[in-house]
Amino acid sequence: MEPAGSAANGAPTNQTPHHYVMAHVALRQVAMASPYDFFAVMATEDRTGFLLDLFGQVCRECDEAGPASFGPGDIEVHTTSIGEFATLVIQMPPARFPAEAIMIGVVLGNPMAELVARSGTPKLRYFTLELGLDPATGRERTVLGEWDGSRHVNRGEGPPADPGEFLERVAQLL
Repeated sequence: MEPAGSAANGAPTNQTPHHYVMAHVALRQVAMASPYDFFAVMATEDRTGFLLDLFGQVCRECDEAGPASFGPGDIEVHTTSIGEFATLVIQMPPARFPAEAIMIGVVLGNPMAELVARSGTPKLRYFTLELGLDPATGRERTVLGEWDGSRHVNRGEGPPADPGEFLERVAQLL
């Protein structure tokens, strides 16, 4: 098996920060700053323009390291719920390097019945399923992470890179 990022598998050989910054910084900061607005835009077709604009900002910050290996059209967004909590699953372009996110799970901590009122700031949970390397074998694996404000918490070995299994694991942490 070729290592992640090798030219033999068609992946970029030089890592740039775009992937990491889009998933771990830009999307997270917007989601946490305004959870209701984030869900409102990401749950509609307006997300195309939003992602284009946000990706443009990421590129302005990161292009000095080289061009991004993906575009905002490579990001897929799915709306769902975990129990009574509105949830977004954001599938990132293929992760090629450790710590790049495969998927993001964003969960509003208010029951959906309360969301219509938009009262107060809801608790937001922001999870990432990341590409990692097993320290003992060097083999690729997934790692589950959660952002608690500005702090990244490692939640251990992740599930397979499948949206259903990812959501099941996130549900266990709620």
